[in-house]
Amino acid sequence: MTDKCLSFGGLCFHFSGELPPMRVEECAARFVTEEKTADVTVSVDLKDEPELPDGVLRFENHSTRVFEDAERVFLCRRDTACGKEFVVASYRKDSPNDLALTFRREKCSLSYDAILTCMMLESILLRHGRMIMHAAWVSWQGRALLLSGYSGAGKSTQAALWEKYAAAETVNGDKTLVWNGEAWGLPNCGTSQICANLHQPICAVVMLKHGRRNELRRLKGREAVRMVAEQIPLQRWNPKDASAALLLAASLTEQVPIYEFSCLPERSAVDFLMERLREV
Repeated sequence: MTDKCLSFGGLCFHFSGELPPMRVEECAARFVTEEKTADVTVSVDLKDEPELPDGVLRFENHSTRVFEDAERVFLCRRDTACGKEFVVASYRKDSPNDLALTFRREKCSLSYDAILTCMMLESILLRHGRMIMHAAWVSWQGRALLLSGYSGAGKSTQAALWEKYAAAETVNGDKTLVWNGEAWGLPNCGTSQICANLHQPICAVVMLKHGRRNELRRLKGREAVRMVAEQIPLQRWNPKDASAALLLAASLTEQVPIYEFSCLPERSAVDFLMERLREV
């Protein structure tokens, strides 16, 4: 494939490999850059059977195995239907920003979305002082309002209400890269299929929950840190990720207000929250 560079979150990712041309999806295409000074390099290869490592098994669940030897860490993801690995991602311990990915030929779509999903992106960003949050990013008056919470809390519903009643725009519907008090776009947009290549200062992070009326509560201290940290996706087998996520969550709570919002799925929720945010 032709070498390509993607830039997001202030970092440059260089992708290369001896492969047929890789298609660049609409989301990823927005982040292509001519910049050649890479912070992270990713080499992608195809094989009929990805070679499995001989290292010590450090973690295993239904879809993932992590191996480690004296020099490298290997993340192997398997197709649960057939039990075979469809990708092996690895990096040297002394050079964790240089990754190698080997896909099973019959399972590889040669898409950037697949590669970004399989390259331990969460860990890479955490190492560089950035984090991904499960949050819908609504652009309102030139600032980022992050609507977060567990699956089913109403992120998409509230984002749509802000678009309809507050002249806001949804920048990313599922995940947002957070760095230094700002929201940054990501080249893989998740299930929402909504993303943009821009960054904005965060005006607030709002943890949503269903309620019988609209009520807003400011979160502080350990409670705020915990609720932010719970929305940061991690490689659960890597203890360094959890430590880094807690530090970044604590930093974010010092930079922007964090709220819990019990709300109704109607316009009154937008009017209520908008009025409170104007008071900040």
